[in-house]
Amino acid sequence: MKKLLMVLAVLLLVLASFSKTTEVSQGKVTPGKNGFISYQGKIENFNVKELKANKLSVVFRLYDEKGNVVWSEDQNLTTKDGVINTHLGKLSRFNPEIFDENLYLTLEIGGKETDKQLLTGTSYSMVAKRVSKEALVAGDGVEIKKLDDGKLEISSNNTANSKKNMNLKGTKSDLTVNGELHVKGDAIYLGPETSNRNWKILSNNGNFQIWPRTNTGQNLWQKSFVIERNGDIQVRGNAMYLGAKDENRNWKILSSPSGGKLQIWPCTWDGQNLWQKSFVIERDGDIEVRGKGKFQDNIYCKGKISAEEIVVTSSVNFPDYVFGDDYNMKSLDEVESFIEDNGHLPGMPSAKEVTENGMNIKEIQLKLVEKVEELTLHMIELKKENKRLKREIELTKER
Repeated sequence: MKKLLMVLAVLLLVLASFSKTTEVSQGKVTPGKNGFISYQGKIENFNVKELKANKLSVVFRLYDEKGNVVWSEDQNLTTKDGVINTHLGKLSRFNPEIFDENLYLTLEIGGKETDKQLLTGTSYSMVAKRVSKEALVAGDGVEIKKLDDGKLEISSNNTANSKKNMNLKGTKSDLTVNGELHVKGDAIYLGPETSNRNWKILSNNGNFQIWPRTNTGQNLWQKSFVIERNGDIQVRGNAMYLGAKDENRNWKILSSPSGGKLQIWPCTWDGQNLWQKSFVIERDGDIEVRGKGKFQDNIYCKGKISAEEIVVTSSVNFPDYVFGDDYNMKSLDEVESFIEDNGHLPGMPSAKEVTENGMNIKEIQLKLVEKVEELTLHMIELKKENKRLKREIELTKER
């Protein structure tokens, strides 16, 4: 039983005496004057004894689209490992008119003729070696194979080219894929030239990683962005910028190298400082907020705030000044008169002022302490007055 695999049915027109080039148009091959066709193929599942010491008699035939034989040629070939390499048209010249339509090639060996194969053209010739079924040889050790499921596979068994399996270039788009793209290899490199790769995309232990080329020191590539299999994301670098354009970045999120603080900086150009630290989370969980908000406050919260403890720090003097000798404290009569005229305590905001401007907790707390201390002094004075009156009453009774 004989079975012939035809690989790269037509590779190149080699002209016998003229340096004309092959004309290939819409899948058809048109030879120049005195031209012939270079053909390579491999015989599979063929009885070695029938090769007669690597000698083989082959009849080549070309059929037109109607199934008519338009050319044939008998050749006695020498094979090596089942591979045949010959030129068609050396013994029986081609009629150029037959190439006006698609042609189909067959080989007859030992009285058995192969199925018809469409005659196609390519820009260069190559000796077929170790090719597998349904394969097209694209280079030394490189195969283009159509798989049973209709997929196209490009592979290399050449160890010298093991890291450069495929190189595609085009005038508008180097590679367009309509559907899924599966890349088997360590990484995908993005950059104008191999010697100047700018980015590397790779999958490492199932983690998706993006590495830029930094050209700093000994480390050529730096891991900068990682998506773990569990969904965790790592971003390595000094900062991440949020904004429409590089020259108009609005926000910067960074982790300081010293201390590992998480910081958020807005772009607040004030003539000197382009970036202002506004929000910091310390490693121990402490939070620092700086800046001026919508209501001239650092933090604005529309709603309730719940906390187990609030500590207010201030450089303002605590109201212990009330106990100083130089403190001018109003008498109770003056306080009574002020309340009758204004409807609130002296030094305290009115209800109208609080409604319109809000209430400063720090100032209110200090004022309340001040009033408590004033009230304490008034009570001490009243106690002294009470003792004096009590003493006078006792003396009156003794008389």
